[in-house]
Amino acid sequence: MQYHALSLLQNNMHVHLMGYAGSPLIAPLANWSKTKNATTLTVDRFAPRNFKLPSIVRLPLRLISITFFLFKALFTSPKFDAIILQNPPVIPSLAIVLFFTKFIRFTPSVIVDWHNLGFTMFADSKGVVSTLIKTMAYFYELLLTPRADGAFYVTRRMKDFVCDKFNGSGGAVLYDCPPRSMFSPAKSIAERDKLRKSMFSTVLANIPNKWNSAESLYASASSSPLLLVSSTSWTPDEDFSILLDALIIVQANLIQLNDNTTKIQLLVTGKGPQKQMYEERIAKMNLPNISIQTVWLETEDYPKLLSVADCGVCLHTSTSGIDLPMKVVDMYDNERAKRENENEDRSNERRK
Repeated sequence: MQYHALSLLQNNMHVHLMGYAGSPLIAPLANWSKTKNATTLTVDRFAPRNFKLPSIVRLPLRLISITFFLFKALFTSPKFDAIILQNPPVIPSLAIVLFFTKFIRFTPSVIVDWHNLGFTMFADSKGVVSTLIKTMAYFYELLLTPRADGAFYVTRRMKDFVCDKFNGSGGAVLYDCPPRSMFSPAKSIAERDKLRKSMFSTVLANIPNKWNSAESLYASASSSPLLLVSSTSWTPDEDFSILLDALIIVQANLIQLNDNTTKIQLLVTGKGPQKQMYEERIAKMNLPNISIQTVWLETEDYPKLLSVADCGVCLHTSTSGIDLPMKVVDMYDNERAKRENENEDRSNERRK
């Protein structure tokens, strides 16, 4: 939603951004308040309580907390003409926004940004309570979706499902993508090595590897290991063991070939509940040719890392099967930028 906000600002619209506190704003939005257009952007971030109680008690209390903060944010917000709401999550935000716009402020339109289907987020839940929650979430979306004034979707299949199954109001398919300025891949191997060395001596200076220092490791193409990047939320819908098992097979093949020169550096970005479990497994793995590290990068540093990587791996499994995972989009967009650079270089060579 932050990139939606940025696009609207760049098209001379006023934006009031509401959302959970936590990760910082992307750099362009954070810098917007320092410009002469600062008054066109206002931000309201809130942190609902996360009660440490059994699910049957914790979830209702959290919904009450979110409801309170969201109503407060809506009541105190500047005057607006439309609300763009991302799904997921729409529980309880869609019901609150519809109530607010239909009975309190009568003019604003409600537009839903369909990134995924909310009820499918409970697809792997087991037990009577979890099944009940999933069923309630399904009917919640089914009943409230037609009440929205408009929508847009990240895939055509998403639009077809919402319109056919939820009686949605139509709308446009807008394939998600980051700003083109985000990715600027190196135009040559020499430039890539230079950028890679710079990344490892600054942003990733404290990342260890099992061979030598980053400065000498990325000094030249001949000494550089293959750089593999994966971004994960460390959740059950991203089975990271698939990649680890694959690296075990790669290591076995390298040993069979008596290959002591090929090296692979895997950097895994992200936070999540299963991170410690996988870090403990990684620590026990014996992979002489492969170094695996987990890192946390700022928003602006992740595209830099992708731009110097040899390969990106996404293990995201969609809960609905019809959405467009942003991790994949980022990697495709980075590859698109690489191809554009290559085509530009070819055109320049032909002109010469």
